[in-house]
Parts: sequence; structure tokens; C-alpha cells
Amino acid sequence: TVSHVHVDKAFVNLHQRGYFRTDVTQPFGLGTKCAKTYVTRCLLGDKGTSYKYLGLRMFAHPWDDASDADATVVKGLNEALQGRAVTHLEALRKKRCGRGG
Repeated sequence: TVSHVHVDKAFVNLHQRGYFRTDVTQPFGLGTKCAKTYVTRCLLGDKGTSYKYLGLRMFAHPWDDASDADATVVKGLNEALQGRAVTHLEALRKKRCGRGG
């Protein structure tokens, strides 16, 4: 079970430690002046994982780093949410199979 209090504290700590980055876009097209947006993102994941959005690539802060308790909490949240998704998808599949779909 993942504690809301622990997850909230982990995200606050990650924010305070600079893990969240402001998005930057080129609103007038490639080669034009970059502008910061109001959106901030934090990417945690397996080492080497990256995410590309609007032509900008972010690399994950590894969540397997045993010395980073906050990243470990977020990894636990991810695992719990994956488990819930699998449970719901399985229930949906059974429901659809029961009515011939």
C-alpha cells in the first residue's frame, strides 16, 4: 500500500531538490527564440529512459537509486498504479467476454 502522505512528501522533496524542469518551446517554429512555459515536469524511471516532447528530450532521474528514498516512493506509486490498471483491465475483459465481446 502506498501512503498518500509519503507520496506527497516525496513530490515536495523532489521539487525542492530541482527534479522538476520547466518546459521550453519554440512557439514560432523551429529555429526561433525559445520560451519557457508554465508547465513543469519531472521524469523518474529506469536508468536511460528518455521522453521526447515538442522536440525536446528529457532523461529520467533513476528511481532505482537506493540512496534516493523519494524516487523509491514514486516508483512504488507507479507499481501500485500499474497493478490497479491490470486488475481493472482484467475485470473489463471478463465483463466483455461474458457478453460476447
